[in-house]
Amino acid sequence: MKFEFGTIVVLLLFVVGVWAYNTRKCDDKPSQTGPCKASFQMWRFIKERLKCESFTYGGCLSTKNIFELESDCKGQCLSSGSN
Repeated sequence: MKFEFGTIVVLLLFVVGVWAYNTRKCDDKPSQTGPCKASFQMWRFIKERLKCESFTYGGCLSTKNIFELESDCKGQCLSSGSN
C-alpha cells in the first residue's frame, strides 16, 4: 500500500510540474532572433495579443517561449484554461 501511495504522489507531482512548466512557457517573454547566425522558423506566443506568431530564430539565447510548430504554440498557450 505504501508503494502504491508513493507512486501516485510522484506521478501527481510530475503532472503538476509539466503543467506548470508549459504554462510558464506561454507567460515568458517572447523569444527574439538573438545574436547567432542560424535561421530557424519558430513560433512564439504574444500574450498581449493572445496570438502565436512566427519569427526567425538565430539558434541561441531564447526564452522558454519558443515552439517548433504553430500547433504546439496554440495547443499550449491558447487551449482553454492555460491563460
